[in-house]
Amino acid sequence: MILSQILPKLRDVRQMGNGEYQAKCPAHQDNIASLSLIEKDGKVLVHCQAGCKIDEILFSLGLKKKDLFESKETEIVEIYSYLDLNGKPYEMVRMYPKSFKIRQPDGHGGYIWNKNGLELSLYRINEVDKEKIVFCCEGEKDCNNLWDSGFQAVTNPMGAGKWRDSYSDLLKDCEVVILPDNDNPGMAHARQVAESIKDKAKSVKILELPDLPDKGDVTDFLANNKPEILIRLANNCEEWNANIADKLIWLPDLVFDEIGKPTTKLLFKTGYKVFDETIEFKEGRFILVSGLPGFGKTSFCYNLLLKACVDNVCLFENLEMDAEETFTRLTAILQNKPIWQIKKNDSKNPNAWKSNWSQLTTLKNIYMDFDENYTMESIERLCKKIQPKVVFIDNNKMLDTEVETQSDIRHFELIAKQCKQLAKKYKLCVVLIAHTRKDTLEKEPGLSDIYGASGFAQLADAVMFLHAQNQEEKKELILRVAKNRQGSTKRITMLYEEEKTRFTEVM
Repeated sequence: MILSQILPKLRDVRQMGNGEYQAKCPAHQDNIASLSLIEKDGKVLVHCQAGCKIDEILFSLGLKKKDLFESKETEIVEIYSYLDLNGKPYEMVRMYPKSFKIRQPDGHGGYIWNKNGLELSLYRINEVDKEKIVFCCEGEKDCNNLWDSGFQAVTNPMGAGKWRDSYSDLLKDCEVVILPDNDNPGMAHARQVAESIKDKAKSVKILELPDLPDKGDVTDFLANNKPEILIRLANNCEEWNANIADKLIWLPDLVFDEIGKPTTKLLFKTGYKVFDETIEFKEGRFILVSGLPGFGKTSFCYNLLLKACVDNVCLFENLEMDAEETFTRLTAILQNKPIWQIKKNDSKNPNAWKSNWSQLTTLKNIYMDFDENYTMESIERLCKKIQPKVVFIDNNKMLDTEVETQSDIRHFELIAKQCKQLAKKYKLCVVLIAHTRKDTLEKEPGLSDIYGASGFAQLADAVMFLHAQNQEEKKELILRVAKNRQGSTKRITMLYEEEKTRFTEVM
């Protein structure tokens, strides 16, 4: 990542000279723009005059230290030649291990490594006969393999999620068959292309190829099937616009179909009386637990986890705390002992060590994931594998997706949508831990204060905040249910024994 990619994440950015920039520091309540940034020798140097540590600044921006360094990928793996909309040549260059860069001839035997002045086009569009079927795939390799198999095909530069509406004019009056890769980004890209070209192309189809491996593509299909099978599948595939009508259900039929069906299953109760009367952890629900760092969100969810795992397989995606800290806190809850005592008992004596952690070995319904690089797509793959009924994700600020987006707003909207779809598709309950913005320290947080609020607050079935009435005293917290589609909103007082990681409802 380079400086130009970091600056849009900051507020009140201004250029000072000599390549230096100043902005308001995201790690504290900054009124004077005390953060300075400059790029030197492929590295972004960051300094806060107020003394914020680099880790705090990066955490607030959702970045890691490696993001401050320019990519060192220099080995060229493959070169794909394009012509832009004006016939000007340029190339997509694949670098090792897997990234892409655009370059164009400089007229002197060399290259300019940018896209300035180019009107990007579709790969091999100049070779297409519009009287024949045109396959639209994801990637130049797939495109070349289709041509080698006797078909004509195109693809857009930069891969999934990078389709431009200007490309649609190039497929005007064509019969287009879109071939998505076998993953969520591939299907999302296919729908994006179909929506863009539906009013330009003669016909549009999305053909999901059968028997593909996870993340498989048309190259995998052609390796195991004769070309005539692909053309037969394309001819028999329904037009994309026709698929919309299949989703329509006449309301009277829908009412009779739904009457008599069992209600959505309640997965677990927390043991907190008022809270259980307010919030139900059911199949298909997407629930947010939000608040500032250090106010017990993760600890509260550990308490919920120990209730949920009694009758349900649970998955806990944990980025905030490492394994040792997680095990310590869970044991503190189970044994009703202070954290320091648990750690003290963790001696080098094998018998003492085994006794200290023995209760954790009885929690056979819990799967823990401490991979800091998890994405919503990788979480879905885990759900397919272990089939949990409750999924805890800590936290929204560090969540990622394999679909590239153009802005932070779109990024968080997509993640919120994927959380909602995950709950519905697999009939499980998603509990997402969400950060609130730093400026809520002196006020009661609201829905608009959730980090990435526009997506999470709208799509969540229930949203609750953990915050203190007195910011200096965390022992008594307010658990405020601020949104609840299937019940009322409420303020519940909770006693938080931080040293034991335990919560008690105040009646």
